[in-house]
Amino acid sequence: MNHQVLVFERTYEAPIDKVWSALTNAKHMRQWYFDISEFRPEIGFTFEFTAGPEGGTRYRHICEVTACIPPEKLSYTWRYEGFPGNSEVTFELFAESERETRLKLTHTGIESFPNDDPAFAASSFTEGWNHITGASLRNFVETDVISKQINIEAAAARVWEILVNPNEHWGPVFGSETLVRSDWRPGSNITWTDANGDIGALGIINKFDPPANLELRYYDEVEPKPGDSLGAYTERFELEAGSDGTTVLTIAAGPIEKMHAGAHAKMWDDALRVIKKAAE
Repeated sequence: MNHQVLVFERTYEAPIDKVWSALTNAKHMRQWYFDISEFRPEIGFTFEFTAGPEGGTRYRHICEVTACIPPEKLSYTWRYEGFPGNSEVTFELFAESERETRLKLTHTGIESFPNDDPAFAASSFTEGWNHITGASLRNFVETDVISKQINIEAAAARVWEILVNPNEHWGPVFGSETLVRSDWRPGSNITWTDANGDIGALGIINKFDPPANLELRYYDEVEPKPGDSLGAYTERFELEAGSDGTTVLTIAAGPIEKMHAGAHAKMWDDALRVIKKAAE
């Protein structure tokens, strides 16, 4: 039996603590990794999940944490229910700078799995880990800032009026029954809720300078604890009035995970079109 070791290295534009959280927080893991109901970075903790190719066989994975050195190393066994063999996956993190982290993923023991199933072949694991580390994890930990601009044939005061009345105009672009609650004063809360009244985002009016500048800052959690600081995600709106009575509206929203940036960029395009139509 040939001993096989698969090694994958990636560098992410993200701090090491954020990458570690992506690897160890079950809520985060479900967004980029597998549907893992519970996870604790503790030696001896066991977890399971079911996964497999779309339209193909689904395999029950059974894992147990064997090493944990936050935020540098995490290892767990990796085997399949109903099949012989056992392997081990190790994630090692190296802080290249405050904003850059190198990941080294090592998978050993795959030769212990049945060799008559293509799903257990080295090429299959290589394809899977390349996608997971090169696309899924990268798009979760790395971020973009969405920047958009539109020319509106209306005075800045009119555009501002539309901007601070999202429920009547552009808010539903982000969800057909979305409601935005705020009294639109500096320091006041701004809350986005869905059709069931559940909070989707909570922040504050950080800057309110009509009709020129509006800045909204949001918490990372929709139910922040007392004393929690605001997160990094911010929405900025700048209105530049032209001498001909027109307005240039510029928005910047982020940082936002790359995995969500495309969808949000499209929604902002739609929102700006709605604002333009309502104002003109």
